[in-house]
Amino acid sequence: MRFGRSNRDRGSLFLLFCCVLLSVIQWLRSYNAQDLFDAQGKFIPELAALAPQGLKRMSATPYANGGIDPKPLVMPDIRSAKYALDIKGKPGVGARTSSVTQLGFLLRDLYKENPTNFRLFCPDETNSNRCGAVFETQKRSWMLPLRDFDEALGHDGRVMEVLSEHCCNGWMSAHTHAHAHTRTPRDLGLSTPICLMFFFSFFSLLYWCCSRVSGRATV
Repeated sequence: MRFGRSNRDRGSLFLLFCCVLLSVIQWLRSYNAQDLFDAQGKFIPELAALAPQGLKRMSATPYANGGIDPKPLVMPDIRSAKYALDIKGKPGVGARTSSVTQLGFLLRDLYKENPTNFRLFCPDETNSNRCGAVFETQKRSWMLPLRDFDEALGHDGRVMEVLSEHCCNGWMSAHTHAHAHTRTPRDLGLSTPICLMFFFSFFSLLYWCCSRVSGRATV
């Protein structure tokens, strides 16, 4: 018994391929590349002249080049007893809490000392990540109209909540390059080493890439 496609099947596949190819050609021609590039394939000068020059370029503007005028972060004394964990308490005597709860107290005081150049990016609810203490000094960023029953929401809030680690990473990167400082509490309580290694790798790669772009100051 022989298995394989008949000549009719092969003809149908070839016809389908030709239809797809013609559709792709039509789609590419719809961009009218002949009006954008010269005979040598170079971008025509009148359109190239529309691109911003000098400090008006996105990669060079001072508003997105945090290394030009860095604002130092005022850090609370992390050795303070109010941030310490009670790990020596005897059964029934010592307080029981989590490291991320204590981190929330530190972030709360960071907001108090740095009201305009620090943001917390939380890829989940800040309270469920046990950093709810930040709402003693700051609110969530909220763009919609405020209602009487809203809690810790504000149009000028600096706690950023969204259920997307990728979005938070992008926000953090942009915010860092805009002269400010950031932090994320994600999974610090359950997987602190993994989280720290991820962010170290991510920002090391980001620094490596930025260090090879001319005109970028060190962040």
